[in-house]
Amino acid sequence: MARHSDLRRVGRSWEARTPHGWRPTEHPLDRVERDAERVRHWLAGGDLGFVVRVHAALVTPDVSMLRSPLCAVIREEQIPDWIAALPRQRSLSEGRRAYLLTRFREAVTSEDSPHDW
Repeated sequence: MARHSDLRRVGRSWEARTPHGWRPTEHPLDRVERDAERVRHWLAGGDLGFVVRVHAALVTPDVSMLRSPLCAVIREEQIPDWIAALPRQRSLSEGRRAYLLTRFREAVTSEDSPHDW
């Protein structure tokens, strides 16, 4: 995920800073929404036996960025309040949270296979 300083708006388009200069990229909200959908799909394919709701948020200091129906737009200092405002997931017990955390860590640290989420 790109940092805010590595993205810029150019007219109606977006660019990302790369080692080779600025390159066209997708709208940050579109990226976050797509990533959240990949996580949903990845979790659904895990045969968990319980449902995990996934909520998307773009964290940015850019106050001009408007939220979408699928993605909140918040500043870094708003993260704790945003998380606290999410609906509780009663089926997500402590054991299930620990299991999901293990799966996420394995997926992120795995160097042998590309992520499908």
